[in-house]
Amino acid sequence: MVSQGMTVEKELFIPSKPGEVRGQIKIWADTVNKTSDSVKFQINGCFRSSRWLCFGSDNPYLQIERARQKRSAEDDMVKVYRSDNKHDCNPWWDAEQITMPEFCNCNKYLPIKLSVFSYVNSGEHPCYGSVITTTRDIEMLPDKRLTIKNAKGEENGYI
Repeated sequence: MVSQGMTVEKELFIPSKPGEVRGQIKIWADTVNKTSDSVKFQINGCFRSSRWLCFGSDNPYLQIERARQKRSAEDDMVKVYRSDNKHDCNPWWDAEQITMPEFCNCNKYLPIKLSVFSYVNSGEHPCYGSVITTTRDIEMLPDKRLTIKNAKGEENGYI
C-alpha cells in the first residue's frame, strides 16, 4: 500500500488444512495528522436497565470509535477506546487521556461514535445505545450531556 484510501484484502488460511479459508483480513491506508495535543475526559452515564433482578446484572462499558479520514459512514469506524466494565446502571468511568491523532485524527469535525454495551461472558454484548457526534460538538454543549438511543431509535439514557 502506498497511498491514502488504498485497501488490501487477503484471505486467511489454516496452516494445517491447506486450501481451507478461515476468514479475511482487510487493511486500509489512512493519513494520520501529528500533534502533541491530547483529549482528557471522564464520562458518566445513566441507562435504563434491561435486566431483571435474578436474571443477571448490568456491566456497562463505553466504546469510542472515530470515522476514518475522508469517510463518514457509520459502518466505517475505527475503535479508539474501550473502558472497563462497571457494575452499575449509573457508572462513572475512570478519567482517560488520548492523543488527538488517535482520538479524532486532529479533526474536531470528524464523526465519533460513543456506544455503551453491557458486558456478557458469552461475548454477545447487548448495546444500551449509541450517539454519533463530533469533538467540536461536545466542546460546544452547554451541559455536556449526550442522549443515547437504542437500535429502535428510542432514548435509553445519557452519557
